[in-house]
Amino acid sequence: MGLLSGLMGHASEVSIDAVRQEFNGFAGVLLAAAVLAPGLFASQVIDAKTIEDLDAYAVYMVIVPTQVVAARPIAIQSETVRNLQCLPSGKPFNEEWRSALESFKEENARHRTLLPQFPSGWPFELASQADVSSPRWGGYALVSAVGFNQAKTRAMLFVMTSCGPFCGQGTFHFLEKREGQWFPVMLNDISNCSVQS
Repeated sequence: MGLLSGLMGHASEVSIDAVRQEFNGFAGVLLAAAVLAPGLFASQVIDAKTIEDLDAYAVYMVIVPTQVVAARPIAIQSETVRNLQCLPSGKPFNEEWRSALESFKEENARHRTLLPQFPSGWPFELASQADVSSPRWGGYALVSAVGFNQAKTRAMLFVMTSCGPFCGQGTFHFLEKREGQWFPVMLNDISNCSVQS
């Protein structure tokens, strides 16, 4: 509940400490369940394809709310999308953003799976690839895994959203961390891969 109250109205300022508290509580529940009933959560066991990085979830919570506006709940596809055919280019990716771009390519070399790290009461819910376009959702978002620079002060990801037929967009987003918070930034002199319908 603390994470939810910290997010509402402050989507662009997510504290990693708040995300960590929420994650630790969730991880404790999973651990207890796995010990008491090892077969019950076989599909939930964290593996190499699961995104565990708390900073990645903080980044998602900053960007996704700014991309989809709908009255009904929004679905976030639990399987990541990979957009390696078209990558942003330009001077920043030869210099200060180079390691973030390399990390993005490595993190997205295969599909990844999101954990339910989004706060209850938030109008975003994880949905499988088969269910994400269901009419019960007001729209949906497809996200890539997040690439970070080595110092974990820069992040980049691809987000594609849909709000109905012929209503959607997809583009790369870039963020910088300042005083423990992630903020979207605009990069100059780049060619960004964007799609719109």
